Amino acid sequence: MNHRSARSFGRILFVFTFSALITLGAVAEPILSDQFGDSLDAGAMLAFPRVILLRSSEREAAARIAVMEEALKGAGGDGIPVLRVADLAALPFFVPRSAVTGALRKNTPDLRIFLDWKGELTARLSLPSGSAARAYAEGRLVAEARLDPSTGKPEAGAFAALVAALGNSQR
Repeated sequence: MNHRSARSFGRILFVFTFSALITLGAVAEPILSDQFGDSLDAGAMLAFPRVILLRSSEREAAARIAVMEEALKGAGGDGIPVLRVADLAALPFFVPRSAVTGALRKNTPDLRIFLDWKGELTARLSLPSGSAARAYAEGRLVAEARLDPSTGKPEAGAFAALVAALGNSQR
């Protein structure tokens, strides 16, 4: 290999390495905190063998998540890990975060709800607005259930289908 081709190879290797580092940084999942101050790597949890994401971007997100949690339990999803996320990107800037976390600690002490202040998880997973539950098997989306936007109640049979989809995705 002559000097010129070695330099060209070095440039190609540098560009490839730099591109790989940028790409890896771009796909890193957000670290979310719950109302108690505990943190979680959302991407790591979504890569579990089976997990259900309960997420709401609505004003009463905690109440919507609680409704979905009850529907999930009623459908036989008790043993499946659950990631509960409130998308707070639309929250006005003047609302103190401490007021939100304090209200969640008081009103939902039994549900750990992770707070996505900037809507990062929503953007990365292309989640629809409103309230939805998604079932993931080893990081792969296998089913989705939604709350009816007009009533705030689960669509009939949707959560049973969600649990069944995870049962069918086991290896």
